[in-house]
Amino acid sequence: MKDHTRTPSPSGTYGFIVRRTINGETHQRSFPARADRDPPDVVEKARQAALEYDAQLLRAMEAARERRRQARKPKGLSPVSGVQPMLTDSEKNGRRYEYRAWGVRKYRNGTTIQRRFSVAEYGDQRAWEEACRFLAQLEGIDPEPLIRQYPGVGIWDRVWAQRKNTRGETK
Repeated sequence: MKDHTRTPSPSGTYGFIVRRTINGETHQRSFPARADRDPPDVVEKARQAALEYDAQLLRAMEAARERRRQARKPKGLSPVSGVQPMLTDSEKNGRRYEYRAWGVRKYRNGTTIQRRFSVAEYGDQRAWEEACRFLAQLEGIDPEPLIRQYPGVGIWDRVWAQRKNTRGETK
């Protein structure tokens, strides 16, 4: 919301201007008021109306984002976009070690928010649930639909197969 009650907007109007884009469509409305001409209660009324319209558009944006999220298919092995199985293996003194975790990685405002939930620490299903809860908290959505998509422990075999294919191993 832009406040143009004291100085005119680029188009020359005075008041509050609310502009948001939802699903590629721009929604804009102006609420006229001029601080040097109108009484304070008129300016405040225009400000409150602009805030209410802005809140309404924000709710519509959140609903549209949730619809897009539910419609998009995940690209990787995980049934939930944003939650990935993470597998690291190493060998030391002839012994093979394996680290499994469910990871969440989101890019927001130019920074990466990342967190891992270890299968050794939480157990496979609880690590999945915690990762889904963390993702839901980041996106401001309900975690239950995400948790219900738990892929089971069989996903780790597919992760290993993908890893061997990527490394060029045949076995």
